[in-house]
Amino acid sequence: MKDKLITIICAILVAGTFGCEGFLDTKPADEISDELISKDVAKLEMVLMNAYQDLYGGEGFGYRGLIGMQLYLDLRGSDVVSVDVGTGWDYQYIYQYNATVTEASGAASYFWNYFYQEIRQLNTVLKYIDDAPGSDDVRQRVKGEALALRAYCYFCLAQLYQQTYVGNEELKNVILRTEPVDPADVNMKRASSRDVYDLIRADLSGAIDLLEPAGGSRSMHINRNIAQAMLAKVSMVTNEWTVAETMASQSRQGFGIMEATDYLKGFSLNPYMNDENNPEWMWYLPQTVTTSVGDATPMASWGNRNRSSIKWETDMVFANEELLALYEPGDIRFSQFWQRNDRVNPATGENYWTSNKYSEFFNGPFTSSNSMSAGGRKINPDYTGTEPGAEEIFNMLSDNAIPATYIGQLNLIRAADLLLIEAEAKARQQGKESQALALLNELRVKRNASTLTGLTGTALVDEILRERRRELYGEGTCLFDILRTKQGLVRSTAHSTRVNFPAGDYRFISQIPSGEFTYNKALDINLDQNPVSGTAIPANMTTGK
Repeated sequence: MKDKLITIICAILVAGTFGCEGFLDTKPADEISDELISKDVAKLEMVLMNAYQDLYGGEGFGYRGLIGMQLYLDLRGSDVVSVDVGTGWDYQYIYQYNATVTEASGAASYFWNYFYQEIRQLNTVLKYIDDAPGSDDVRQRVKGEALALRAYCYFCLAQLYQQTYVGNEELKNVILRTEPVDPADVNMKRASSRDVYDLIRADLSGAIDLLEPAGGSRSMHINRNIAQAMLAKVSMVTNEWTVAETMASQSRQGFGIMEATDYLKGFSLNPYMNDENNPEWMWYLPQTVTTSVGDATPMASWGNRNRSSIKWETDMVFANEELLALYEPGDIRFSQFWQRNDRVNPATGENYWTSNKYSEFFNGPFTSSNSMSAGGRKINPDYTGTEPGAEEIFNMLSDNAIPATYIGQLNLIRAADLLLIEAEAKARQQGKESQALALLNELRVKRNASTLTGLTGTALVDEILRERRRELYGEGTCLFDILRTKQGLVRSTAHSTRVNFPAGDYRFISQIPSGEFTYNKALDINLDQNPVSGTAIPANMTTGK
């Protein structure tokens, strides 16, 4: 099969502009040979731009790119509860662990194909960028971004398709494809986790050397700060705590931690909510009318902030009571939750709690007589804030002042996450526990939570992990934290689907999709497939067997 690059933007042949709005409103076109797009740096930049566009997930994808993956990862944990209302089967299918990791399942095949499509485009950029004529400054930036984005794709794949790195370095992980070839043309074995993570770290180190710092400005395009944040996340998984500490600290330079009043504006960077200057946002996907991800799939709605998808957010995914119990009453994050009077948890007989973290609705002073819908939505009574007014916000949304297919932006990485990574990295090193506690309290003070004292050792690490749950629920950290810390998963009676999975259970891990075994003759489904469940690692799962 002739080597082709899939879904390259048509505009690369007719226009030399790369403006953000023009890019976001452009649709992919027919396949274009890589011989053509490799002629100069400007065309390779457009290949990179198309890879960025594909982070949204494309038309009609059930799990919808990186934002869909965030919800997928959270539904696999214990901090959210999903219920079946007849149309949101994707939610329950993932939440209930209904064979979502088997070789024929949608989730297993979607993420595999999705990330390898991204990697193929990035490999095209990296193959030709050094020799292509054009601006050296642009060449350096494009190469750095492509290296970092390829590393991030492999980092996600490595966590989804094999046990965590530490103690499992020689297990068969994903396939290392570093050339822009159609997978059907090349037979390749699974690489070891060690080799996969070596490539990830090498790509990120190269990107950090090539890219410029962000200067405190959030970006869709990967800059040095974002690449450093990615390496900090990778180093947590590999337990390289000094690297994680350094990268987390450096990545946050120029970025702050939002004040409590800003936290209640939500995570939308929405001009209608007057929150465009959130100091924490580092890496994000902007939404326009044509790139809004909410209408195509419920799996994207958790992070969508889209009026047309409010039903998905508020009627199918709820906060678990155990998550609520982690907050102090005065914690501003607790004020994001409100209890329904129209949705009962059959497991407890109590009303479900919904989060406004990603909703358009501002957490204003709701009352039963001032409800925002027939359902009688009511704010947490511990919240006493008054600006902006809830009715003002709701009326603005109700009279179509905001386009129905566009609300806020899509968060991928923010500074609070990196602060907690730095705190955890310090807590796991000798002699740095006091520094770790100081960082933890720095965040807690910003959230109106009490200051903690006297924590050391395991108690300090455990508290930081709880703080990650308080701060980062809904942002796609849950399952990956479970895997890297080897915690296992026990759901309480507050869950409609209870599970008790020990650490290392293969029910957390996806199988390689069946299609890979169909065309990749280097793989044997009897020797190279992950188990469906259980903690036992088969002897043939080690590379070389």
